[in-house]
Amino acid sequence: MSAPPPGEEEDPADRKSYRGVYPAPSSVRVRAGKEGAPPPMRFRAQIHFQGKSVYIGSFSSAEEAALAYDDRARALLGGRARCNFTLSEARAIRERRAREREPLSAAVPHQQPYPS
Repeated sequence: MSAPPPGEEEDPADRKSYRGVYPAPSSVRVRAGKEGAPPPMRFRAQIHFQGKSVYIGSFSSAEEAALAYDDRARALLGGRARCNFTLSEARAIRERRAREREPLSAAVPHQQPYPS
């Protein structure tokens, strides 16, 4: 990977590979919309802990899988965890992703289960 131009920092989310993140096997992928359309790419996260492989989950992006790996690594290993992102990088990525998502529509207001 080449170094970023002077004055610009590399965005950690632009990396192509992450620790503990692998492409999901094609047999697990769900077919997209039309017949013949390629299945959506999925990523699985897993961590090796005490000689065992611990499955974390399947995610729609490598970045999401890397964040999940980091969360589990910190929970299992604390300060000894080797993570993909620092805590501040992870917080910035989560905030950016939250801004990118569409807000939920307020079409159905919360209702009491029984009238009082």
